[in-house]
Order: sequence, then C-alpha cells, then structure tokens
Amino acid sequence: TTEIYTLSLHDALPISLGVYESLIEFPAQCRQVISELLLQHIPHECFLVNNIVVSGMGGSALGGRVLASIEREVLRLPLVISSEYGLPNFVNEKSLVNSNFT
Repeated sequence: TTEIYTLSLHDALPISLGVYESLIEFPAQCRQVISELLLQHIPHECFLVNNIVVSGMGGSALGGRVLASIEREVLRLPLVISSEYGLPNFVNEKSLVNSNFT
C-alpha cells in the first residue's frame, strides 16, 4: 500500500524556533516599521551621503537585504550589504553605515 502525506507550511517548519509565527507576523512588522519611519525626522546630514552600507551576518543582515530588494528601483545611492568582519574599503565620511550584530 502507498500512503500519501500532506504537510502544511506550519508542519514543515520547526515549531520551537517560532519560524512559522515569524513568517506570519512579517507583513504586519513591515507595516509597523514603515509607519514609524514616516514619523521620524531625517537629519540634513543624511542627504549628504554617497553610499549606504548595512553590516551584519546571517539574520543581522536581513533588514538590509529586505531594504535592498524593496528599494532597488527607488534608491538613488549604492546600497551594499557587508557580511564580513570589516567594512568595505570604500567606506568613508560620506558613507551611511548601519552595523547590526547580535
């Protein structure tokens, strides 16, 4: 006899890690971040940068990767995701750097 098993996404993801719940909550988290960003004051100095570097490894770089994919057609500055222990050689006083390590 042949048995057929059907697994849902919930069954396939490790429950103990909360992966399924994180995926379900992700759209709401994105909406919250966007609404909070709209309330922020952006200092004039931020408009003087030549490039943006998001520095992080593994999940710590995820926010930068999401930003890069969303803003690919809108962002007018180079956005680099750096997953190394050091910053790229081009980083200088005109770079906006976000380091995110946990």
